[in-house]
Amino acid sequence: GLVFSKIYEKRGEIDFSRGTLKGYIATVSARMSIDEYRRQVSRIRTEPITDEIADGTSGKGNIEDEIERSINEKALTEALKHIGAKDRDLLIRRYYYNQSSVQIAGELHMSDAAVRMRISRALKKLRQHLSEDNFYSD
Repeated sequence: GLVFSKIYEKRGEIDFSRGTLKGYIATVSARMSIDEYRRQVSRIRTEPITDEIADGTSGKGNIEDEIERSINEKALTEALKHIGAKDRDLLIRRYYYNQSSVQIAGELHMSDAAVRMRISRALKKLRQHLSEDNFYSD
């Protein structure tokens, strides 16, 4: 719903000589998903620094674990930039929003098998890129 609302609002600004409506929808959807992910992450990281956090004794793990998680998140974000917008959107929908392949297929007017295949191929590309950067090994 939100993607189509955004497209409707910008309908006069869309230049169809630069691409198709389908491509525009995929791009808007991916960018809105990424924006939402960033909003969610920024809300999580607004915890004030306490003595427990500063000395690494908080219940959430120590500072080294937090640094490693942050590095891994940055590596994943960079790796996601190297796959196509539609594949990135599928991965975000599947693993961030926890949508099933059936739900994704219904919303994007694709078959369930096509969604699962694209996700599988996108994960392979993601693993390949992460292994090139030494963040993933089989």
